[in-house]
Amino acid sequence: MAYCVTQNQDGTLSLNNSTIETCSTGLVMLSKSDYEIGIGDYEVINAADATTAFTFGLSAYLVFWFVGYKARMAKQAVRAV
Repeated sequence: MAYCVTQNQDGTLSLNNSTIETCSTGLVMLSKSDYEIGIGDYEVINAADATTAFTFGLSAYLVFWFVGYKARMAKQAVRAV
């Protein structure tokens, strides 16, 4: 269940009677179960995922660089003939 809350002058929060759709304060309090449903199955990036992404990106960069290098060498060989 979600609740609309307001911030008091002393910095504390108090529940408001308005619905979430009409909450003018922009502050909403969720229960733990609603929060867990809302965030779903998000995972933190681990080292293996970061390594895989880096390896893929670097490999793609090097492959395209090598293709361009070979194209330049082929162009120079054709000009030399």
